[in-house]
Amino acid sequence: MKPPPFRHLAPRSIEEACDMLAEHADSVRVLAGGQSLMALLVMRMARPAVLVDLNRCAGLDDIAVEGGVLRLGAMARQIAVQRAPAVAQAAPLLAEALHWAGPRAVRNRGTIGGSIAHADPSSEACCVALCLDARVVLARRGGSREMAARDFFRDALVTAAEPEEMVTEIRIPVLPPGTRCAFEEVGVRQADLAMAGIAVALTPAPDGGIAALRVAAIGAGGLPLRLDAVEGALRGRRAEPGLVRDAVRAALAECEPPSDLVASAAHRRAVLEGLAERAILRAAGAERAAA
Repeated sequence: MKPPPFRHLAPRSIEEACDMLAEHADSVRVLAGGQSLMALLVMRMARPAVLVDLNRCAGLDDIAVEGGVLRLGAMARQIAVQRAPAVAQAAPLLAEALHWAGPRAVRNRGTIGGSIAHADPSSEACCVALCLDARVVLARRGGSREMAARDFFRDALVTAAEPEEMVTEIRIPVLPPGTRCAFEEVGVRQADLAMAGIAVALTPAPDGGIAALRVAAIGAGGLPLRLDAVEGALRGRRAEPGLVRDAVRAALAECEPPSDLVASAAHRRAVLEGLAERAILRAAGAERAAA
């Protein structure tokens, strides 16, 4: 199949792109890396009259740490984010997770902003953004706004962005010193869409307990979810295998994993339990004790 006819616009600046989005807000889509959008066009699941192509838009691919915040331009390619020293230092969980974000050819073209804006429930970038309390910057004609990733994701492939807005930057607070991260994922095949996944950022306390814990899951619902119950149950305690197992099972019992051709809800829940337990223990340095 071929995509439906559309008008292609290629702005050179953020301001020009925002003007185009405002002018064509009734039927427009933003084209970043195109790894997801082009598939939707070919399958006729999206039929915009206009595509605003950001690939020639200046000032959207920066990767830098400023004022305790990792700032990722929306057009930064996934492979560049994965390999950036600034990301390895400020948010190593993101670098680890992007290793799973499809084959290298996909990561060479795919962008961090495109992944966030697409809001695929199986997206590693969306899961990590949720786990690390990222904030999404949205630009429109005449201004911009910033919102938490938790509020930005509304449902599968649905976000809080308005038709005349575009994602320009992802902002992730630099992780506290000593924080350890782990990302675990299972798919039908290596580099395929995630069937289930877990992202963990754990900051140890001086006494060996857990000072801070953040856990997010792929496959626990219709979009990536923060497992707040797990975080609350383990915060301030030691990561003992039995305690972690009980906290994970109790939290996932309240979730509603989807059933589809890939896996049943029961299978996803069981896989998530194993992944979450392993990721938390690995982040806590206690995986050998659980073996």
